[in-house]
Amino acid sequence: MKKLTIILLIIMVIFAGCNTEPADINGNNTNRDSLEDFRSHIEQQFENPSEIKAYLDQLLEDADTTISDELILEYLCYMDRILTVDAKNILVYPEDAGFKYVSNEGAAYPVIDYHFIDAYSEQISQEIKDFAEFMALNSDTPWAMDASISIPIKDLADRIALAEQFITNYPSSVLKDTVKLQFEYYLNALLAGTDNTPLFQFDTYTADFEFIEAYEYLLKTYPELEVTNTVENFQLELEAINYKAPYTYTKYDKRAKFKEHINELVKNTISQLDN
Repeated sequence: MKKLTIILLIIMVIFAGCNTEPADINGNNTNRDSLEDFRSHIEQQFENPSEIKAYLDQLLEDADTTISDELILEYLCYMDRILTVDAKNILVYPEDAGFKYVSNEGAAYPVIDYHFIDAYSEQISQEIKDFAEFMALNSDTPWAMDASISIPIKDLADRIALAEQFITNYPSSVLKDTVKLQFEYYLNALLAGTDNTPLFQFDTYTADFEFIEAYEYLLKTYPELEVTNTVENFQLELEAINYKAPYTYTKYDKRAKFKEHINELVKNTISQLDN
């Protein structure tokens, strides 16, 4: 269960396009051959991440931006595969292949170190750089551990803003769904907290001031974003009930109704981003 929690909160699925055909690479057969060659090499050397990463570096030496993006995305798909279900015999996830370990309750688990992409900043598109920057925030400093929010709530607001900016800047990106899923986790946590870091404090049933400060910070810092409208309206709801919980922790039906309301707010915000 702990490993599953780490995967859900830190690694995530890389993107929905992992099993789709690559985009048209400007009709360049040499580039397409490079991509197909890399895919073939991954299957042949599947349980040798360091060797596959070295081959990626070799292919990227002469690649243009388009094929560089495709190769990086292909490698991210591979990393996702071996971190989830496909790799039964890989016992070590080496740093030179773009992995690192995070600790949780005394155990260490491998995750993608998105900073490996920094080495290719001159070759890849701004879209890939922005994606790597966003995902690195969570692999560097996980937002939640053991059902507790593990970063300042204001930092959670910053990550939400960065996610929305990516979604709106790259509406056709194959990476958009991954960022949207992270956005969904973040916004749920900002509005309601988590089991061990709830919005409403256990002892007083009043809203934790750190959350309120984060709402005000987001409104002031990112007034142009769609999520700002959601947070502003939610804060008005809280003001109307004097920042008191509309449930008690023993009234599970009322607490469930509150969570349903939060889920609806989040889904509506995401829907607005898709319009």
